Amino acid sequence: MGIINNINLNEIEDNLEEIVGLTFQTKFFQEQYEIIMNQIKINKSSFSSGKISRDIYNKNKTILENERNKLIKKISITTGKIQKINEKIQKNIEEYRI
Repeated sequence: MGIINNINLNEIEDNLEEIVGLTFQTKFFQEQYEIIMNQIKINKSSFSSGKISRDIYNKNKTILENERNKLIKKISITTGKIQKINEKIQKNIEEYRI
């Protein structure tokens, strides 16, 4: 017969709450990413149709690509945090098994 460890539910609950918060943050970043990608398409289309000059197109392209790269980095960092917390939760669950 195994020994039952005291289960720290507060720690597990805190970790789950943090995952929920990070998940909402990731969803927000992904929505922003989709908006940026749409703006990139609009910029390209506007240039192709002659609505904007090459200078404006290049400026917009640079700004939008920089913003896209920032969002990719933020998404990557946030999902990395979620993964670490998930691993911590899994470790806790393993410790509490009988």
